[in-house]
Amino acid sequence: MELDKLQFPVVEFLQRWNIPSEQQTRGAVNVCCPFCGDEGFHCGIFLDTSSNFSCWKCKAGGHIYKLLRRLTGITWDEFLRIAKTRLAPRESAVDRINRIFSAEETEPTDGCELPPEAVEISTVLIDTYPALSRFLCERISGDFLTPHPAISVCNKYGAKYCSHGKYGSRLIIPIYRDGDLVAFTARDVTNNPRCSKYMTSPGADLADVLYGLNHWEGRTMIVVEGALDVWAIGSSSVACLGSSLSGGQISRIAKSGVSEVVLAFDADVFDLTRADSRGKLKRLGEAAGTINLFAKVRIARFPDGQDPSSLKDDALKYIVEAQQWETMSLRV
Repeated sequence: MELDKLQFPVVEFLQRWNIPSEQQTRGAVNVCCPFCGDEGFHCGIFLDTSSNFSCWKCKAGGHIYKLLRRLTGITWDEFLRIAKTRLAPRESAVDRINRIFSAEETEPTDGCELPPEAVEISTVLIDTYPALSRFLCERISGDFLTPHPAISVCNKYGAKYCSHGKYGSRLIIPIYRDGDLVAFTARDVTNNPRCSKYMTSPGADLADVLYGLNHWEGRTMIVVEGALDVWAIGSSSVACLGSSLSGGQISRIAKSGVSEVVLAFDADVFDLTRADSRGKLKRLGEAAGTINLFAKVRIARFPDGQDPSSLKDDALKYIVEAQQWETMSLRV
């Protein structure tokens, strides 16, 4: 997404939120800077296509979304809707903004139910199914002798197990949005190459879902790819359930009030010998640039072929060493 080509009605937006401003020239409008507490209208918003602002007093600056979010709490989704929505016939920009904010929320989708064969994971269940026991030993507990430490992790995230049926020999991982069950993913525990590693519930719309957000806590958010990565890192992490972040997911990150985001995607993102890695790396850079409008961004790099769930506790070493994204070359 090219941020510099978005046409945002700055003056009308400030009017809608009753934010005092002074338009000293035709090319800029000035407001009181929320970053330094200045009351002298020294923060200029440029009205050209650059969509930037700059405070002449504290030198804060950047894209106007960073400023407007601090002034009003506007989300990234709301910002994009205003910038992209066309004016209706004889409609002013202020009317357009009011129309967007007064629009009814999208009706929630029908609920989701876990497979009826799914049962709670317990010591008895693990002892009964060797494939499940091996999987929990290798991928979750970090203990190659006993899987039982993984039981508390599975119960924390509501995971269950299907021994038979459509999702037989699969770990059932529920996915929630705002407290509602919206989907589940079923992870094969047999490592059979003829089986799909993951199966997702029918009709799942995960475009704005961050797995584990209901358990997340802290001021730093570690964004990983999969649910098992979240299990490995803990409550400081969420998963985008894929190899890129959508606009809806970025909006949820912004709403969380986070001060720092660490993007900790699988190592294959940086392996440019893979056909799909160039696209992944480009999307990673775009996501980092957008998140940097409201939070500090760092990017972790794991050893080749590794991810947080395979590294387990060792993953934190690479997350602590994550680099500021501005210092990294993400061009392809």
